[in-house]
Amino acid sequence: MSLKLYALLLIGIVIGGVGYGVSLVYTPQFLEDVLPNNYKTRLDELTQQYLDLSSRHEVLTTEQEDLQAEYDELEGDHLDLEDDYSDLADVLENLTEDHDALNETYNASLEDYDSLLMQYLIVTGSAPLTPQPLSNDTIRRDFAWVYGGKTRVFSLYIPEHLYLYYGNKTRVPTEDYSVYVTHPYDDEYLSTIIAEFDDIVAEEGYDENQKINLIVSFIQSLPYTSDDVTTGFDEYARYPIETLVHDGGDCEDTSILASALLDL
Repeated sequence: MSLKLYALLLIGIVIGGVGYGVSLVYTPQFLEDVLPNNYKTRLDELTQQYLDLSSRHEVLTTEQEDLQAEYDELEGDHLDLEDDYSDLADVLENLTEDHDALNETYNASLEDYDSLLMQYLIVTGSAPLTPQPLSNDTIRRDFAWVYGGKTRVFSLYIPEHLYLYYGNKTRVPTEDYSVYVTHPYDDEYLSTIIAEFDDIVAEEGYDENQKINLIVSFIQSLPYTSDDVTTGFDEYARYPIETLVHDGGDCEDTSILASALLDL
């Protein structure tokens, strides 16, 4: 330390004590003397970095406030949409109830129409009770299943015109499959199948319950096929003739066939 600094330190101690003397010595000028030559440049750099960070902080703060405002707006829109969804759900529920009611009315009207049409045809004789065959072609299907410890076998020759007639009928959405069971055009042919079962019943000496079990065992032997695989529709109810030609169907199809046969 130079004599000048020692003198300055002593004067400071005399006047104001040790602390004051030290404060006089360690002045910016002193720091410039004892610190590295580039400290001021480094200080300027750090100061500039601080200013840059402060500016960036202000920008980010503004962006955060803008994003918060957008979030609040979207949250408000979300609440509005929830209210709209709730209202639409109520409307949908009401429309579904109306649709179900109309569907029931339609199905009832359709049954009434079929019944009245059949009565009209019978009374007027203006149309045949069965579809007119376009040809004498038949579709052969062979069936074999086990009942009573024996393999039962018979072959059916199904009139092609009956199959085409039922295949071209429009499928109306319904949960009442009785329209497929009770349609009269296939009764005559289905009766010939019952005659086949009657032959087995007579041969084996079965009673009425055993006859029913025999028919049910035949139905249960038919392969299960899904509507969407065989028809391309999720739901497609088949008339009994169709199930026989297709050699199977889903649960509703075989149930319709069983009901039609047992109803004769």
